[in-house]
Amino acid sequence: MVEKLPLPKDNWALNWELTVKDTTFSWLILYRWIHEYLKEKGWKDIQTGDDNYEIFYSDLENADGSKNQTIWFRASKDPLGGGNGYLRLFFKLDMVTLLVKTKEVMHKGQKVKLNDGEFKFKCSLWFAEEQDAGKGSESEWNKNSILRFFKFKFWNRIHPTKIAACKGELMKYSNELYNYIQMYAGAMPPSGPKEYYSSIKGTEN
Repeated sequence: MVEKLPLPKDNWALNWELTVKDTTFSWLILYRWIHEYLKEKGWKDIQTGDDNYEIFYSDLENADGSKNQTIWFRASKDPLGGGNGYLRLFFKLDMVTLLVKTKEVMHKGQKVKLNDGEFKFKCSLWFAEEQDAGKGSESEWNKNSILRFFKFKFWNRIHPTKIAACKGELMKYSNELYNYIQMYAGAMPPSGPKEYYSSIKGTEN
Protein backbone atom coordinates (compact mmCIF):
# COMPACT_ATOMS: atom_id res chain seq x y z
CA MET A 1 0.00 0.00 0.00
CA VAL A 2 1.37 3.42 -1.03
CA GLU A 3 0.85 6.18 1.55
CA LYS A 4 0.80 9.76 0.33
CA LEU A 5 1.87 11.53 3.50
CA PRO A 6 4.20 14.53 3.74
CA LEU A 7 7.60 13.99 5.29
CA PRO A 8 8.36 15.40 8.75
CA LYS A 9 9.77 18.94 8.72
CA ASP A 10 13.57 18.78 9.04
CA ASN A 11 13.16 15.10 10.04
CA TRP A 12 11.52 16.18 13.32
CA ALA A 13 9.12 13.49 14.50
CA LEU A 14 8.09 11.67 17.65
CA ASN A 15 8.48 7.91 17.24
CA TRP A 16 7.95 5.12 19.74
CA GLU A 17 7.37 1.38 19.79
CA LEU A 18 5.79 -0.69 22.53
CA THR A 19 5.43 -4.47 22.84
CA VAL A 20 3.13 -5.97 25.48
CA LYS A 21 2.86 -9.67 26.32
CA ASP A 22 2.12 -11.97 29.26
CA THR A 23 -0.83 -9.84 30.37
CA THR A 24 -4.61 -9.79 29.92
CA PHE A 25 -6.87 -6.90 28.94
CA SER A 26 -9.76 -6.12 26.63
CA TRP A 27 -8.25 -5.59 23.17
CA LEU A 28 -11.61 -4.34 21.86
CA ILE A 29 -11.94 -1.65 24.54
CA LEU A 30 -8.36 -0.45 24.00
CA TYR A 31 -9.02 -0.29 20.26
CA ARG A 32 -12.20 1.72 20.89
CA TRP A 33 -10.40 4.01 23.32
CA ILE A 34 -7.75 4.91 20.73
CA HIS A 35 -10.47 5.65 18.17
CA GLU A 36 -12.42 7.83 20.61
CA TYR A 37 -9.26 9.58 21.78
CA LEU A 38 -8.43 10.68 18.23
CA LYS A 39 -11.99 11.86 17.66
CA GLU A 40 -12.10 13.79 20.92
CA LYS A 41 -8.80 15.56 20.19
CA GLY A 42 -9.98 16.70 16.75
CA TRP A 43 -8.02 14.34 14.50
CA LYS A 44 -9.51 13.67 11.05
CA ASP A 45 -9.26 10.82 8.61
CA ILE A 46 -6.66 11.84 6.02
CA GLN A 47 -8.73 10.81 3.01
CA THR A 48 -12.30 11.82 3.94
CA GLY A 49 -11.89 14.30 6.79
CA ASP A 50 -14.22 12.12 8.90
CA ASP A 51 -13.38 9.76 11.76
CA ASN A 52 -12.63 6.66 9.66
CA TYR A 53 -9.04 6.45 10.89
CA GLU A 54 -8.48 2.78 10.09
CA ILE A 55 -7.05 2.48 6.58
CA PHE A 56 -6.01 -1.17 6.82
CA TYR A 57 -7.32 -4.13 8.80
CA SER A 58 -6.24 -7.78 8.62
CA ASP A 59 -7.66 -10.59 10.80
CA LEU A 60 -6.20 -14.10 10.37
CA GLU A 61 -7.15 -17.12 12.47
CA ASN A 62 -4.45 -19.66 13.34
CA ALA A 63 -4.89 -23.43 13.57
CA ASP A 64 -5.13 -23.28 17.39
CA GLY A 65 -7.93 -20.69 17.26
CA SER A 66 -5.74 -17.72 18.15
CA LYS A 67 -5.60 -14.65 15.90
CA ASN A 68 -2.99 -12.49 14.21
CA GLN A 69 -4.24 -9.00 13.42
CA THR A 70 -2.86 -5.85 11.81
CA ILE A 71 -4.54 -2.44 12.08
CA TRP A 72 -3.30 0.89 10.69
CA PHE A 73 -4.56 4.23 11.95
CA ARG A 74 -3.82 7.40 9.95
CA ALA A 75 -5.00 10.91 10.84
CA SER A 76 -4.24 14.61 10.54
CA LYS A 77 -5.45 17.84 12.13
CA ASP A 78 -4.98 21.58 12.28
CA PRO A 79 -2.75 22.68 15.16
CA LEU A 80 -4.40 24.25 18.19
CA GLY A 81 -1.78 27.01 18.34
CA GLY A 82 -2.66 28.53 14.97
CA GLY A 83 -0.87 28.40 11.65
CA ASN A 84 -3.90 26.95 9.86
CA GLY A 85 -3.24 26.78 6.13
CA TYR A 86 0.48 26.72 6.80
CA LEU A 87 0.86 23.83 9.25
CA ARG A 88 -0.68 20.39 9.57
CA LEU A 89 -0.20 17.66 12.18
CA PHE A 90 0.00 13.98 11.22
CA PHE A 91 -0.44 10.70 13.11
CA LYS A 92 0.43 7.08 12.30
CA LEU A 93 -0.20 4.06 14.48
CA ASP A 94 0.44 0.47 13.41
CA MET A 95 -0.92 -2.21 15.75
CA VAL A 96 -0.09 -5.90 15.38
CA THR A 97 -1.35 -8.81 17.49
CA LEU A 98 0.20 -12.27 17.52
CA LEU A 99 -1.41 -15.48 18.81
CA VAL A 100 -4.17 -13.59 20.63
CA LYS A 101 -6.76 -15.71 22.45
CA THR A 102 -9.89 -14.93 24.43
CA LYS A 103 -10.12 -16.05 28.05
CA GLU A 104 -12.57 -15.50 30.90
CA VAL A 105 -11.50 -14.06 34.25
CA MET A 106 -13.43 -13.03 37.34
CA HIS A 107 -13.60 -9.25 37.85
CA LYS A 108 -15.71 -7.71 40.62
CA GLY A 109 -17.68 -10.93 40.94
CA GLN A 110 -18.45 -11.18 37.23
CA LYS A 111 -16.96 -13.15 34.36
CA VAL A 112 -15.16 -10.87 31.94
CA LYS A 113 -13.82 -11.89 28.51
CA LEU A 114 -10.27 -10.64 28.04
CA ASN A 115 -7.44 -11.23 25.60
CA ASP A 116 -3.90 -12.44 25.97
CA GLY A 117 -1.10 -12.82 23.47
CA GLU A 118 1.49 -10.42 22.06
CA PHE A 119 0.56 -6.85 21.14
CA LYS A 120 2.84 -4.47 19.23
CA PHE A 121 2.34 -0.72 18.79
CA LYS A 122 4.40 1.52 16.50
CA CYS A 123 3.53 5.22 16.54
CA SER A 124 4.72 8.38 14.77
CA LEU A 125 3.56 11.98 15.16
CA TRP A 126 4.93 14.93 13.18
CA PHE A 127 4.04 18.20 11.50
CA ALA A 128 4.41 19.43 7.92
CA GLU A 129 4.53 22.92 6.46
CA GLU A 130 1.86 23.24 3.80
CA GLN A 131 2.11 27.02 3.29
CA ASP A 132 -1.47 27.48 2.14
CA ALA A 133 -1.36 24.22 0.18
CA GLY A 134 -5.07 23.73 0.82
CA LYS A 135 -5.88 26.59 -1.54
CA GLY A 136 -3.12 25.83 -4.00
CA SER A 137 -2.38 27.96 -7.04
CA GLU A 138 -5.96 29.28 -7.14
CA SER A 139 -5.45 31.25 -3.93
CA GLU A 140 -5.21 35.02 -4.38
CA TRP A 141 -2.24 34.85 -2.05
CA ASN A 142 -0.47 32.71 -4.67
CA LYS A 143 -1.65 34.37 -7.88
CA ASN A 144 -0.86 37.96 -6.91
CA SER A 145 2.89 38.65 -6.70
CA ILE A 146 2.49 41.37 -4.06
CA LEU A 147 0.23 39.23 -1.88
CA ARG A 148 2.55 36.26 -2.37
CA PHE A 149 5.47 38.34 -1.08
CA PHE A 150 3.57 39.38 2.05
CA LYS A 151 2.27 35.84 2.61
CA PHE A 152 5.77 34.43 2.98
CA LYS A 153 6.93 37.50 4.90
CA PHE A 154 4.08 36.89 7.34
CA TRP A 155 4.83 33.19 7.58
CA ASN A 156 8.54 33.73 8.21
CA ARG A 157 7.69 36.14 11.04
CA ILE A 158 5.37 33.79 12.94
CA HIS A 159 7.23 30.61 11.94
CA PRO A 160 9.30 29.93 15.13
CA THR A 161 6.42 30.45 17.56
CA LYS A 162 3.94 28.30 15.64
CA ILE A 163 6.47 25.52 15.10
CA ALA A 164 7.24 25.41 18.83
CA ALA A 165 3.52 25.22 19.62
CA CYS A 166 3.10 22.32 17.18
CA LYS A 167 5.93 20.37 18.79
CA GLY A 168 4.45 20.89 22.25
CA GLU A 169 1.01 19.77 21.11
CA LEU A 170 2.39 16.63 19.46
CA MET A 171 4.43 15.76 22.55
CA LYS A 172 1.26 15.98 24.64
CA TYR A 173 -0.61 13.57 22.36
CA SER A 174 2.36 11.19 22.22
CA ASN A 175 2.74 11.05 26.01
CA GLU A 176 -0.99 10.58 26.62
CA LEU A 177 -1.26 7.70 24.14
CA TYR A 178 1.93 5.98 25.26
CA ASN A 179 1.13 6.21 28.96
CA TYR A 180 -2.47 5.09 28.60
CA ILE A 181 -1.64 2.08 26.41
CA GLN A 182 1.08 1.05 28.87
CA MET A 183 -1.25 1.34 31.84
CA TYR A 184 -4.32 -0.29 30.33
CA ALA A 185 -2.40 -3.13 28.68
CA GLY A 186 -0.52 -3.88 31.90
CA ALA A 187 2.97 -2.74 30.89
CA MET A 188 2.83 -0.06 33.59
CA PRO A 189 1.00 -0.46 36.94
CA PRO A 190 -2.18 1.66 37.18
CA SER A 191 -2.43 4.26 39.92
CA GLY A 192 -5.33 2.29 41.43
CA PRO A 193 -7.06 -1.07 40.90
CA LYS A 194 -6.97 -2.19 37.26
CA GLU A 195 -10.24 -1.47 35.47
CA TYR A 196 -10.81 -3.68 32.46
CA TYR A 197 -13.83 -1.57 31.53
CA SER A 198 -12.11 1.74 31.04
CA SER A 199 -13.76 5.14 30.84
CA ILE A 200 -14.33 6.34 27.27
CA LYS A 201 -15.39 10.01 26.94
CA GLY A 202 -16.63 10.07 30.53
CA THR A 203 -18.86 6.99 30.37
CA GLU A 204 -18.16 3.52 31.62
CA ASN A 205 -18.16 0.87 28.89
